Amino acid sequence: MKKVLKNFMSIIILPRFAILFMDMCMILFSIIFIYFLRYYWEAIEPGKINDVLWICVATLVFFNTVFFLIFRTFYGVVRYAAYNDLIRIFYSLSSGYALSYLFLKVVSKINGTFEISEISFFSIYALNMLLMVFSRIFIKRFYQFISNPEHPPINVFVYGTQKSGVGIAQQLNDNARYSYKLKGFISDHKQMIDKTLLGVNVYGNDEKLFDVMNKLEVKTVIVSPHKIESIDDLSKFDKFLEKNIKLLTAPPLTQIAANHR
Repeated sequence: MKKVLKNFMSIIILPRFAILFMDMCMILFSIIFIYFLRYYWEAIEPGKINDVLWICVATLVFFNTVFFLIFRTFYGVVRYAAYNDLIRIFYSLSSGYALSYLFLKVVSKINGTFEISEISFFSIYALNMLLMVFSRIFIKRFYQFISNPEHPPINVFVYGTQKSGVGIAQQLNDNARYSYKLKGFISDHKQMIDKTLLGVNVYGNDEKLFDVMNKLEVKTVIVSPHKIESIDDLSKFDKFLEKNIKLLTAPPLTQIAANHR
């Protein structure tokens, strides 16, 4: 079953129009759900659904769809859903709802019988935000689950906390194709040691490092290109080999992904 799902998702990669349609459905669901909570069973009685609801639906769907296209919130959801994607969702929804609110306020000024509830409007926004954020997290986790069903991911440290090292770590976190799990960073810079980077700790290259790696079950270190270029004496890596720690170099990360599909 997992293999069928994996092949299916690999073929379609959740087409962008499908994600866009799903996001629009979440807007619609948020509006109807909050509307129902406010009016209870009266909301579904014939003649009770007024023009305010339909105007809100049309306005929110229109403005948010525009900003979905601008911020590309539907792009690469399966393979690349990450923190930056969640930020794009926040910016997109906030912009869409802000313009929608201003537009509806103008309509209420023109038409005195038209009123919107600020509490209900904010509740719709909050529910919509939660639905979209959790949908991205769920899709990514589900894709990771079906992408590597045969064996668990390999725990790794990234040696280097400069741009190239952080870039490698972000690729490992963001792309479900890589069968590696980031457990920490290694740094030779004292100001970086014991700091937190991308949600994991930064460790110094000392004897305590191997105790930590053993505790975290890390047997692989990916060395960033910048670290390799900055080290004059490559014998510094010998102690890793003595401890049976596998050293990998990157790029290309595409090769890493190909070896673990």
